[in-house]
Amino acid sequence: MEFKGQYYFLSNYYNSPLSLEINGEVLGFTNAEAAFQACRAVGIAKDFQGLSAFDAKALGKKAKKKDVRGDWTEVRDSEMERVLLAKFENPYLKNKILSVSEEISFDIQYPDRYWGIYLGKGQNKLGKALTNVRNSILRSMGVDTSVKKTKLTYKVQNGGLVVFDTETTGVSAKYDDIIQITIVGKDRNVLLSTYVKPDNCKEWPEAEAVNHISPADVFKDGVPTASEVAKAVNHIFSKADYILGYNVNFDTKMVKARFGYDFSKNKVQDVFDLYKSLTKVRLDKYAQAKKEELGCDDKELKKILSDDDAYLDLYLKTKARKLVNAIENECPEVYEQFISNAHDACADTKATLDLAKKIMSYDKELVEECIDYAQTESSSKNKSNNGSCISKWVMTPNDFENTKSVMEDNPLFFVNDGVICLSLNVQGIVGDGFVKRIAESYPALKDAIRNEKAKIAKARATEGKTPEDFLGHHVNVPLTDTLSVEIIFAESASRKADGPLVNYDALSKAVKETCEEYKDRSVCLPVVTKWEAGIPVVTDAIGCGKARGVFSKIAQMMVSLNCNNLSYVDTQHEKIFKVLETPVCSYEDSVVVYPNSEEKEPSNDFDDIELG
Repeated sequence: MEFKGQYYFLSNYYNSPLSLEINGEVLGFTNAEAAFQACRAVGIAKDFQGLSAFDAKALGKKAKKKDVRGDWTEVRDSEMERVLLAKFENPYLKNKILSVSEEISFDIQYPDRYWGIYLGKGQNKLGKALTNVRNSILRSMGVDTSVKKTKLTYKVQNGGLVVFDTETTGVSAKYDDIIQITIVGKDRNVLLSTYVKPDNCKEWPEAEAVNHISPADVFKDGVPTASEVAKAVNHIFSKADYILGYNVNFDTKMVKARFGYDFSKNKVQDVFDLYKSLTKVRLDKYAQAKKEELGCDDKELKKILSDDDAYLDLYLKTKARKLVNAIENECPEVYEQFISNAHDACADTKATLDLAKKIMSYDKELVEECIDYAQTESSSKNKSNNGSCISKWVMTPNDFENTKSVMEDNPLFFVNDGVICLSLNVQGIVGDGFVKRIAESYPALKDAIRNEKAKIAKARATEGKTPEDFLGHHVNVPLTDTLSVEIIFAESASRKADGPLVNYDALSKAVKETCEEYKDRSVCLPVVTKWEAGIPVVTDAIGCGKARGVFSKIAQMMVSLNCNNLSYVDTQHEKIFKVLETPVCSYEDSVVVYPNSEEKEPSNDFDDIELG
């Protein structure tokens, strides 16, 4: 929207008296632009009082360096919001901004792509600041303005190599957006493939003509934001040893700018370097073989080769180095399938992997020559690019074949916005179940268990408490911004005792309290299942491993808690199913538990449990 006509009140140039504290003194201004310039040039802040927006802008440009805040670049966004909050304290303007229901975008006719959107691209910082102010006003009125997060499914492999590709709105890391990303593992298994909702661009006709991704494809419900995708991308890349791509320097530049990932932690390899080296080595080998066959000098050879169709064909291949050319030349068996989806991130990623595999499968001597050439070329390129994150080509065929990767065997790679409940022995003993598997991937969990164990030991030594006194105790451990583990101490200390070690009452109490504390998040109990006729048959679950609990009791108890945000996480089949919506069958005794059923688990022990 342009800040004209009915929307002119959104402009900083709109006459709107406001007061703002600067340098410990409250100053009055006739418009937001004057107040903003005063925030910047604090040394002459009083000079902006009474100035029109145009005059304030002109004075701000003339401000001397000594009068301008040294940290202005870091604080200008927050200062803009502070100015706008003061502006919209005016009741008339407050009602005006609340009447704007659509997204606020500052469309401008001059090239300021920081505060606005120029020719379809820009960071729209002013529009975002106005949106934040509107949301702040709404929240003060008791209106929930939180944005519903998109459930993003992805997988993680520990170690090995991954291949990735992006589709973007353009070539500028500063102003363009990633609108699609795909990451696959060595065996072509897709770890992440998703569209991404842009932050800076509203349209991208030139890029759309190539990648065929339209604004309608990405500006719709269900498409995750860049910040949501960033968490998945950072998680996947941080666990990989090698990261491959085609012309990957561009993609790494965009990923670093948009998702904040630091590729210096990995060995980044450009398959383009390897293919380029292959075409050059083949050309040189052909020329050398001709020279030896004809016994001519270099001058004669050059003339002969100028009329040699085979040589010219090889020469043209050194110039035609797009991914589509490489696949046509080296992987004709997949070319037809690839060409129909070229410039789709998923298709390009898999094609890049196929190309790398094919080249690595060639004659050992040829591959070694290609690698030597690629090392020289990529080292030179890194120097010229001044800080490129791409490593010189180091992968040998043996490295490629023997890169080891293990898929993370826990539910966390697809429960990205929730709380995972894990039962633990009250002495902090970690068995072989879910806790151990997840703790191996997340050191924060391991450290938290160690800390809680130390607290229990101290309480026993200084307060005379026993381990059983801590039954039902639970503590939350954040693993990512949106994912955490709730450690529940619900198992007795003694491993020698007969019967189950799990304390159903403690487990019920802790789970109920967790659900109440995290009402806006999914609280998940991990289970291992097989599915029969659409019903999950649980073969292992929280408290049912070495703790010897009976899942049918736990399932009935969880239904009785009547918590709408309580779910089971199927770690084998990557499914999440609601406790209150899905019938569950326990493998041990085949007792089917239906939510809100009148049936009760036939157990004398269960009747004695006082549910929370």
